[in-house]
Amino acid sequence: MGIDSTRKWKHSVSALLARLDEALLWVGLEHGRAATYKKLMIEYYEGQRSDSHWFAFFQAMEILGVYDGWVREAEFFPGLKDRISFVLKKGPILPEDEGLNSNRPRNDGFVYMLAAKLFHGPKVPMLSVDGFRNTRLIASHPGESFTSDIVFLYNEDAVRVECKRPMSSATLNDNVDSAFTQITNANSSGIIAVDVSRLIEQPGQVLDASTLDGGSCYVTNQIEKIITPLAFQFSQPSLIGMFGYACIPLVSTVQSEILDSHGRPFEFENFRTIATCWVAMGNNNSPKGKLIYELQRDFERSPHDVPPSAISIR
Repeated sequence: MGIDSTRKWKHSVSALLARLDEALLWVGLEHGRAATYKKLMIEYYEGQRSDSHWFAFFQAMEILGVYDGWVREAEFFPGLKDRISFVLKKGPILPEDEGLNSNRPRNDGFVYMLAAKLFHGPKVPMLSVDGFRNTRLIASHPGESFTSDIVFLYNEDAVRVECKRPMSSATLNDNVDSAFTQITNANSSGIIAVDVSRLIEQPGQVLDASTLDGGSCYVTNQIEKIITPLAFQFSQPSLIGMFGYACIPLVSTVQSEILDSHGRPFEFENFRTIATCWVAMGNNNSPKGKLIYELQRDFERSPHDVPPSAISIR
């Protein structure tokens, strides 16, 4: 099993709002979910209060993860930018208000966020994302149409990644079974990635932790409990392994690595952020089983989603 180590940083609300402006300008949006988060954040700091105002900050950070990953790369995947625009525009303001007819934007957002992680961290040759081919690799697997969420090259083999985001524990097994069937039907090797945030997060609540590391450890342990039984139910070598992921609103006390005039770190109480955690589990029966750990280890190497104005915290 591999666990993503936590990178910790902060930047100002004004910088976050400026990044939202950049994302909205990039996709040409003036209205929609991302624009609403910006409005709610401004209203919050003017004194307005509601669940939507409080959680807008956390939801905006997730949206910016998609923007940061693709702002310089989407042009090489014709059609993908329009789909990212859909993610930034559509969907309920709060995830607990999602239903089967409204969860597509966040489902797609998970695909694009993971694809960006693979693209920027391990720098895998990305053949296709959500069916959109990479024009720089158009000569590879010519004429082949990909329907998997993510397809990348590994030793010239096409590896498929099927992403699932179950709405409840009741749909978890069916989601994973569906992903495995998709990989099997493609007559390929593949990876199942599952976002279990909805299975951990409590609507209207945040994770209150004394430290950032403590909060991340809690989320990681919850992911392990959920995906471990699933990861071992498929012994077929076509399954390389599984990624488990969760993104949970977190409030904690943090310290800056910058010291004050007395040599003490600046401290921030009730610091709002998100705990984003990954767990990788390889299939020992797969000849490519170790690949998933290599991919996961490289997630932390890319600074693509860390703003230039950010400062390190602990």
